[in-house]
Amino acid sequence: MSLVSTISEDGVENLAPFSWFNTVTNYPPVISFAINHNAMGSLKDTTANLKNCQGFAVNIISEAPPISLPKKGYRDEEP
Repeated sequence: MSLVSTISEDGVENLAPFSWFNTVTNYPPVISFAINHNAMGSLKDTTANLKNCQGFAVNIISEAPPISLPKKGYRDEEP
């Protein structure tokens, strides 16, 4: 599992979980991960943020985190 963090043009931070990702090459470092459209057929926040060239960070989870995601203010991107 990985967590991909992005920031929108308005400065809103987004952290999205991805279970499908892969290393493409080590040099230069290239990764791939799959992002589908949301249930309404529009772009998910991660895709929109990436298209705005704000950059991103990928954090690969090696163990189950000892905490859970906050329920208040959390909006699941994946249906």
